[in-house]
Amino acid sequence: MERIAARPLDPLRFRANIHLDGLPPFAEIDWVGRDLRIGNVTMSVFDRTVRCEATNVDPATAARDMAIPALLQRTWGRNDFGVYARMTEPGDLGVGDAVSIAT
Repeated sequence: MERIAARPLDPLRFRANIHLDGLPPFAEIDWVGRDLRIGNVTMSVFDRTVRCEATNVDPATAARDMAIPALLQRTWGRNDFGVYARMTEPGDLGVGDAVSIAT
């Protein structure tokens, strides 16, 4: 996303609870309807996250300085980025925990 936007993007723009790194772009879209395991926590992924105009606001300055939903739509033909999940088996999450998808 930063490469396409040609600038750094603060992850806080997206207000995610969990950030994953090292995955192919939009890998999470294929997780909808499946279970995700991170460390010893299991989550049921139930929907894509459609991005709204709030992502256009720089979290550090509160300036409207981008058009994230339009960039997503123009570049990839979609305005979703991320997924929603419900915790089905609680536990502890930690930085560096393994991520796996149930088959």
